[in-house]
Amino acid sequence: MTKIGLNLAAVLLSGFAAGAAVAADVPFGKGFGGWTFTQTAERDGIINCRAHKKTGDQHYIIAYRTNQDNAGYFSMSAKGIKKGKYPSQMTFSGGVIIDVTAVVDDGIRIWAALGDPDLEKVAQEGGFVFHIGRLGATEVDLGARTGDAYNRVIECVNSNR
Repeated sequence: MTKIGLNLAAVLLSGFAAGAAVAADVPFGKGFGGWTFTQTAERDGIINCRAHKKTGDQHYIIAYRTNQDNAGYFSMSAKGIKKGKYPSQMTFSGGVIIDVTAVVDDGIRIWAALGDPDLEKVAQEGGFVFHIGRLGATEVDLGARTGDAYNRVIECVNSNR
C-alpha cells in the first residue's frame, strides 16, 4: 500500500472510530500548474478524488467518486446563484455542446454530473463556456495542464478501488 493509501486508511479508521460519516480531505500527491489534489472518504466507503484549481475568487473542481462508473463531475463557485437545478450547456471549441443539469445545493457551489466522455472533453480542451440556465454564460479557463490534472484524478480513483 502506498503512503497515500496508508494516510487515507488512517483517516477512514479514525472517522469510523469517532462515529463520523465523512472524513476530511487528504492530499493525493504533489500539485502542479495551479492544481492541487485531494481524496476524501465519504459514506459507504466511497472515495471522492478531486483536482482543485483556484483562480482569483473562483474555485474549480474536476472529480470522480469510486462508487460507480461515470461518477464524475465538474464544480465551480456559485457566486450567489440561488439553490436549484438549471438546464445548462458546456460549449467547447468547434461548436461542440454538452447538455448538462447544473445544480446548486448549498448556495456556495454549482456542479454538473459528467460521464467519462464529457469529463474527458473538459480535460482535453482545458476550458469551455458554461451557459447556466437563463442566468447567462461564463468562460471557464482551467489552463494547459487540465489533462494532467484529470489523469491524476483517475490515478487516485484507480488506487482506491
